[in-house]
Amino acid sequence: MNLPNVSTNAATQAPKFYKFVGRVFIWLAFWFILWIPWSSMLAVPAVRLAEVLLTYFLPEYVFEFDLNGTQAMMLTHFGEVGGQIMSAKRAGNHLAFPINTQILTYSFPLYIALTYVTTGRGNLAGCRCRTCEN
Repeated sequence: MNLPNVSTNAATQAPKFYKFVGRVFIWLAFWFILWIPWSSMLAVPAVRLAEVLLTYFLPEYVFEFDLNGTQAMMLTHFGEVGGQIMSAKRAGNHLAFPINTQILTYSFPLYIALTYVTTGRGNLAGCRCRTCEN
């Protein structure tokens, strides 16, 4: 019975795996650096859609839904005074619920980095480090 040599196969696969992981981390750093200033712009369509849907379907609850930088803020028609919830006119304020929009968009740089590496585009031309050499 002729069995394959498992130790030789594992020894040849390990360097490929380490190169793959190294390229993924290089591209993750690159895409996350690009993502940081653009993260709020990527969330604009989702925030605007949420604003339209919430104000249309729940007009008696949602006063305003707005985006400010990476923070989306939903204001309600309710306010709070001394722990009691009441109308915003009586309370003189609105209950506000902040939402960090970067939670909606962090997957973009992750998927782009993985796509670059798995499709072969992640090979850094001109780079001579052990991680990038073919």
